[in-house]
Amino acid sequence: MAAGIFLTESEAAVAPDVPEPVPHWHAYWWAGEEMPVTAERDDPVIPAPPKLPGEWFRKPHSLHRGAYPNASSALEWLAGRILFEEPHPHAPFAVSGLIESAEKRLTGRQDVTWQFRSRRNRIVMAAMLTCPRPGYRCPQDTFTPEPPTLRASRLLP
Repeated sequence: MAAGIFLTESEAAVAPDVPEPVPHWHAYWWAGEEMPVTAERDDPVIPAPPKLPGEWFRKPHSLHRGAYPNASSALEWLAGRILFEEPHPHAPFAVSGLIESAEKRLTGRQDVTWQFRSRRNRIVMAAMLTCPRPGYRCPQDTFTPEPPTLRASRLLP
C-alpha cells in the first residue's frame, strides 16, 4: 500500500499489519489583492483559498507549504510567515495574541487558520491543519517543510 493512503475501518480489520499514520500538520498559504469569488474557492483545481479548512487538502499543491512533524515546528512556520506578511497596523488583534492562540491550538492537535489584511494591503490566509483527518488523503508522504524566510524565534514564547 502506498504511503499517505488511509484505510477504512473495514480495510484495517483485514490488514492489521498496516501502521497507523503518524500525526503531523500541513501548512497552507495564500495571499492576494482580492478575495476570490465563491466558484474559484469551491473549485479544487484553482489555487484559491477554500471556504472550509479541510478543503485545503484538495486544492493544488502550489498552496501547500510543507508538513511539520510536531507542534513546535508548525508554530515556528506560522510565526515566520506572520513576520513576512505583517498584519495591517489597524488590525483588531495583536500578533502576540495570534501566536499564543496558535500555540494552544497546535499543542491540543487542533487546526489553526488565519485571515487578515497585511501591511502591504493584501488579504492573507494561512492554515496549519492536523493530519490524518477523516475523509481526506494526506497531501504528501514525507516531511519537507518550507524553510523559514525570517527568524521567528523572537515571536515564540
